[in-house]
Amino acid sequence: MKILRAPFLGTLLLFLICLLSGFWGCGDTEDDMETEAVEPFNLLSTRNMEKLRTEDPELWDKLNREHLINQHGDVPDVHLVADFGLKLVLEQPFTDDEYLAYLEALHRLSPDDEIGRLAVERYRKAKADGIPFRDVNIDDIFAKIDDEKPEEAADE
Repeated sequence: MKILRAPFLGTLLLFLICLLSGFWGCGDTEDDMETEAVEPFNLLSTRNMEKLRTEDPELWDKLNREHLINQHGDVPDVHLVADFGLKLVLEQPFTDDEYLAYLEALHRLSPDDEIGRLAVERYRKAKADGIPFRDVNIDDIFAKIDDEKPEEAADE
């Protein structure tokens, strides 16, 4: 069983969590930023959550979990995503199977997310082909999504 180290996929974790329907400050609008300026200490602001993530991971986990439960209900996938998120924050090792389970749970929580769907497909294929996840490159998934956006805008 191969063990992966958390820094390998930390950025992907934050990006994928942001995809869960407006997660703390991801895709902030100017109105959101003005609200933060009016409220000097908004515990769930992006800035405060990032600070908590490094300074008090247990509190970050509690707030993250509560947010996900409020957003998606108290379902097993929410706990799987939250547990894996804490594992990443604490830089604990994880297996390919744990990572795939996390990606699948994220995809079930946000089934319309194209990046999530493509990532799940890519990692499922890698697992079936016996390719270690650390050797899977997903840069093209993000590039493909970026390439499709101008065409969608042209169709409108």
